[in-house]
Amino acid sequence: MGMLRPPHRIVVPGDKSVSHRAVLFNAMAEGEARITGLLRSEDVERTVQAVRQLGAEVAWEGEV
Repeated sequence: MGMLRPPHRIVVPGDKSVSHRAVLFNAMAEGEARITGLLRSEDVERTVQAVRQLGAEVAWEGEV
């Protein structure tokens, strides 16, 4: 299996644990990725906030 090259596009089933992992793995990856199907729950939003504090750039769809 080959490596993904930026920009990445990842589709996740609106599942909370999978959504957390998608945010975390993409925060560690190089380049830019778009995640679709991400569950927007309070827990996942806190994970997004945490990776932002670690320096990752994250934006929700429609956010500038």
